[in-house]
Amino acid sequence: MGHFVLKKLPRLIERSISETKAEPPEIKRINPKRLQRMIAKEEKQAGIGTKAQEVLRKAFEARKQAKRKRKKERISAYKDRQYQIRKEKSKQKHRGR
Repeated sequence: MGHFVLKKLPRLIERSISETKAEPPEIKRINPKRLQRMIAKEEKQAGIGTKAQEVLRKAFEARKQAKRKRKKERISAYKDRQYQIRKEKSKQKHRGR
């Protein structure tokens, strides 16, 4: 038994390890749509190179946020006005009862 453990076992282990390394790993195919989403996400995360471009981008984003806020307020005011008009018309219809 000592002869097997000392002489033959290390060679068997070495051979089995080298055989398992020879197999190439399976390449899992990625769904094309998923791949496109991943690429788009990476491109979006990549920052703009120069500081001037970064400042321009931040200014653009700030204007965009302000525009969204104004639009939301305008739509809210319009909907409120329409609601008040409907309520007034409803009151006018039931006035003589």
